[in-house]
Amino acid sequence: MTADLSAFIKSVLAQTDIVTVIQSAVSLKKAGHNYQGLCPFHHEKTPSFSVNPSKQFFYCFGCHASGDALNFIMRHENLSFMEALEKCATAVGMTVPSQTQNTPNIDKQIYQILRDMVLSCRSDLQSNNDILQYLKDRGIKEHAQRKYHLGYCGPQYQQWFKKSVQTHRDLLTGCGVAVTGKTGQPATKFYQRLMFPIQDSRGKIIGFGGRSLNDQPPKYLNSPESDLFKKRYVLYGLYQFRALKVDHVFVVEGYMDVLALHSHGIPNAVACLGTAFTVHHWHLIKRFVKKVTFCFDADRAGRAAAWKSVLAFMPVIDPSIVVRFLFLPDQHDPDSYLQSKGRESFEEAAESAISWVDFFMKTLAETHTLNTVDGRAAYLQTARSHTDTMENDALKETMSQAVHDAAGLEAKEISTPGTSRTQNNDRIGQYARVIIAQLAKKTTTELTEELPFDVHGSAPLVEVINHWHNMLKTTPTMTGEALRAELQGTQIYPQISTILSQSTQDFDPSRHRFACLSLRLELIEQLIQKHIHPTTSMTDQDERKLLQSLILQKQAIHQQRRNMQTDTEIQK
Repeated sequence: MTADLSAFIKSVLAQTDIVTVIQSAVSLKKAGHNYQGLCPFHHEKTPSFSVNPSKQFFYCFGCHASGDALNFIMRHENLSFMEALEKCATAVGMTVPSQTQNTPNIDKQIYQILRDMVLSCRSDLQSNNDILQYLKDRGIKEHAQRKYHLGYCGPQYQQWFKKSVQTHRDLLTGCGVAVTGKTGQPATKFYQRLMFPIQDSRGKIIGFGGRSLNDQPPKYLNSPESDLFKKRYVLYGLYQFRALKVDHVFVVEGYMDVLALHSHGIPNAVACLGTAFTVHHWHLIKRFVKKVTFCFDADRAGRAAAWKSVLAFMPVIDPSIVVRFLFLPDQHDPDSYLQSKGRESFEEAAESAISWVDFFMKTLAETHTLNTVDGRAAYLQTARSHTDTMENDALKETMSQAVHDAAGLEAKEISTPGTSRTQNNDRIGQYARVIIAQLAKKTTTELTEELPFDVHGSAPLVEVINHWHNMLKTTPTMTGEALRAELQGTQIYPQISTILSQSTQDFDPSRHRFACLSLRLELIEQLIQKHIHPTTSMTDQDERKLLQSLILQKQAIHQQRRNMQTDTEIQK
């Protein structure tokens, strides 16, 4: 970010009243120095959403959503940072400065080039009876072809390409339309392929998918990643879905699935583009829906894709959104199922789809043995590694209870329900105990960069971890027994002694790191709750800077934990 843009952001925020921004979406009532209302980011009956006008900051004590006016607009309206900044700036009569002098013109040229490409491909499709017959045989209706701007790279496209590449070679190469051929000259990437233009949420063409019709591999070819097109942030058909203004969406695997559903009178569908469903995809759709039905093949690959989807949205899911998984039988995908069985059968199957919670519990149970102590322990550890990532406390507690019930345990054996602050302290103690038990089994200095916990905290176990870390720097082979001996006679000794005595698992770098990240997250959450209320020890400006810094740290740790889970699932 340039210095000019950074200064501009500060200027916009200085002229923006966060209460005014949030009141356009949330009914707020004055409560002392702050304002309160029902959180727009999770379902609740008692207000836990607080807006602090002096610090220009919001915080939810239920789901822990937080930030400034820009953060609120981004999250509530599902906008990118620059889109939110532009909206904020316009509201106060300011214009976002260009980062480079030529960028706006280049963007306009790229969008215009891609629009022209769509038109040339549409012309080729309309004049090619063989391709039109192919689509008819596949059950893709004309209205679906028009709605999604289907095309074909034939003679007219070739003429357009040869003309355009003479003046816009770099732009065509940059957005993946042109490649360097064997002779070193630019060549078309999609020739003789059925074309699926990919649009962003505003309807702008940002890339293409091309399907081979002559057995030439690969079967599907997508535009490469570029500044315009990033698969993990894009859902095919989202622009068309938003225009419907309905609250139920089907998430399917491919272009033809979306088109088949539309052709059979089910237009509310989107698809991932050759990648797993991501948390970014979830944020794209959650604002517009009350119900999401994922539709996958019933084979091993389909269930693996479903599991990855659950892990993607699980940390940020709102319990007010109903999520189900539909697994189609007999090697069917939505396209083939609709052609063979029809719309009515598909809708009946969708009505009986399994809930995401039941799928999560069923998958865990199938991969663990629950009739042995070790099996139940492994089951709980795996389940907790996922439920601990959930930002909604009420849903997290419900899921934890369901996990304990399935394992034949009482929830009170694991944690004690209480206030949000009490639960926060319980989790701090829980993660600290895991870290201490893991450190007792260390044989190397691996992963000590996760320590110490420099976030201020008064928990005695956290202080023990920091003390141990300092000793490890000078004595890397220090054992748990040495720590126990050093702490003998102190108030914390009985607890440390019990932890070390019960420690039976070998050192697990992944478990250690996840616990370290989770503990740091809880300590940061504790600090945020402390500083969200007005204090006299710091100025509003200083507290605002501190809160912004803590929010950034919190977001980074959430992402690190999600990355760890994704990596673990990929390795499986």
